[in-house]
Amino acid sequence: VLFRSVVGLRRQGFTTGERAAMKELFDLIFRSGRNLSQAVASAREKKWPAHAEKFLQFLEAPSRKGVCQLRPGKDED
Repeated sequence: VLFRSVVGLRRQGFTTGERAAMKELFDLIFRSGRNLSQAVASAREKKWPAHAEKFLQFLEAPSRKGVCQLRPGKDED
């Protein structure tokens, strides 16, 4: 899941604040250096907009396959 495309988020009707929250959450989950459970627990300490909350729920849901982490050097801004 790479939803960091600003154009895509704009097309979906995300506000500037929602886009900023999604970027912050993405960075916390995938770029903080924490494992997924630690990053989600840290993210849970904050109140998020509805779209970000839905993404957190997705990450917390049981999964047999898990979630891929970013590889260093990939998806650089």
